[in-house]
Amino acid sequence: MFSKKVGHLAKQTALVFICSLIAVQGAHKAAAASTSSPWSNLTYEIGDSFIYDNGRVETFRAKSEDGLTWATRQGSEYLRPASFFLPLSAWQTNRQIGTVRIKGNTDIEVKSNFGSRFTAIRDIIDKETNKSRRSLQYWVCHALPETSIQVPAGEFETIPIQCDRYSPGSMKTLIRRTWYFSSDVGHYVQRDSISFLNGERSTIKLLASLPGAYANRARFDAILRNDKE
Repeated sequence: MFSKKVGHLAKQTALVFICSLIAVQGAHKAAAASTSSPWSNLTYEIGDSFIYDNGRVETFRAKSEDGLTWATRQGSEYLRPASFFLPLSAWQTNRQIGTVRIKGNTDIEVKSNFGSRFTAIRDIIDKETNKSRRSLQYWVCHALPETSIQVPAGEFETIPIQCDRYSPGSMKTLIRRTWYFSSDVGHYVQRDSISFLNGERSTIKLLASLPGAYANRARFDAILRNDKE
């Protein structure tokens, strides 16, 4: 699905992207393996959409052995594992193409202290220069006690998943993200982010979820517009 969108690039860039995506498939099949977590076997219908108060929209497009394909509000597609807290598997913007390979354990036991530790190997290709760069991200994720939270879409019982990213050199904590998963919604309803580098904090909350039959750009805009009024 992604390779169809790179026809305007140099053939070399397209081939590199395709080869990179093939290379990550094995790693992400392991990441998507069934676990005892409630999100491991979620079923989305094509078009199902989740709208957040920062303007973010996630629309489900397809499921494959490699993961789940989602689209942004603008229609750009990206691939991610079934476990929503894991880094994206593949994406592209006007300026770059990115892929991620995950090595390590990604399973989380919800009602135990068993968490996940993994390395995300990111490869970024610059579309203009065809040059690539690689970086490593070290992550540790685990489930926190269940908690009830209030968001614009309603009040939900959630399972918080806290993920810390560490520096490859010093192993200091760089970023903490906490995802609040709701079994009733079948998706995360809130995400908190903290940067330990500059102290910046951000939170996004679910405004609404729409089934595929009712999800379209006009409805997204109306929901986001009403939230600002």
